[in-house]
Amino acid sequence: MGGGGVELDPLVGIEDASKPLRSRLLAVPALRQRYLAHVKAIAEDWLDWKTLGPLVAGYARQIEPELATDTRKLSSLAEFQRSVSADEPQATEGRPGRLTLRQFADQRRKFLLEHAAIRELSAPAR
Repeated sequence: MGGGGVELDPLVGIEDASKPLRSRLLAVPALRQRYLAHVKAIAEDWLDWKTLGPLVAGYARQIEPELATDTRKLSSLAEFQRSVSADEPQATEGRPGRLTLRQFADQRRKFLLEHAAIRELSAPAR
């Protein structure tokens, strides 16, 4: 996965001069805390497979018939089906296994909830 995958730091680029709006906004403690609280809420609620799984299944049911007839798709229908339903990545066509959506969500959720800045949101004041 390009762009950092499951371990992309939610505060990446905070001091990057090419991202002045992001770095200036997140330099304000109240805005940084609010942003991190939103990231935490997304990780806790929306990356939880009990919430996300039914959404993925519903969209997959809508997408699959279109994908089955698509003559220009970039991957096979079987790869799509594995990505939305399999628990274990499988090697295909000589390539290493790829994460399923569930694995990505579970690993991303774990990474975010273990991130020091997000854990500090819940930590009692000292």
